[in-house]
Amino acid sequence: MVVIGPQETVFDVVANFPQTIKIFREYEAKTGVCICCTALFETLEAVARRLDLPLEEMLAKLNAAIKEGFSE
Repeated sequence: MVVIGPQETVFDVVANFPQTIKIFREYEAKTGVCICCTALFETLEAVARRLDLPLEEMLAKLNAAIKEGFSE
């Protein structure tokens, strides 16, 4: 099973797992920042730190979206 980690870039995540875009959009709505526009080449860890987002929660949601995508 694939597991997204904190050192993955936003680009790598959305390019390999398009179903994760919905998760980034949820965080974009909370922060008012387009993560896929302004942080595409940043690591998830850097994005979470810069935008004051809970990294572990973000990783859990991204990994859940990937798992759901594989089961569909």
